Formats: sequence, C-alpha cells, structure tokens
Amino acid sequence: MIDCHLYKGYLLSCAPMQLDDGRWQARLGIASMSTTKTRAQRFLDLGFFDSESEAAAHARHAGIKWVDDNGAAPSATTALSSRGLPYTAR
Repeated sequence: MIDCHLYKGYLLSCAPMQLDDGRWQARLGIASMSTTKTRAQRFLDLGFFDSESEAAAHARHAGIKWVDDNGAAPSATTALSSRGLPYTAR
C-alpha cells in the first residue's frame, strides 16, 4: 500500500514494506509540488512496526515534521535517523 498525502505543497508518499520476519518498515518519499523548483527527499529506514498501518502512520508523521522543519528552507540538507528523528547534516 502506498498512502499519499498533500501537505503544505509537498506530496508525502508513505510506502511501508513488509520484511521477511513479518514486521513492517516505515518508508517515505517527499516531493515538492511547486512549479518553480523540484525538490525531493527519500527516507527508507524510519523504524520497524508490527503492522502496515503503524508503519504508514509513522512515515506520515515523520514527513509532516520534515516539511514543518525544512519546507521553507530550500537549501537545507537533512536526513532522518533510523528512529525517525530529524537531524541536520553538517
């Protein structure tokens, strides 16, 4: 399941992936929907969950937080740790 959300001009594509052990890995793609510039981020290691819906919800929350923290700064370079906590790359 790919769960898409439009938030503040960004498309959040939450795409949980089921692992061999039955758990779900939260994964997220973020793309700017602006017509003046293209901006995209991809986060593949946002944590592991018992259900697909938990993984999708976590990815969506992480995407919203990323947009709130970085959406207005086009030059910001950021990443998400495996725990889904944003940090700025230096």
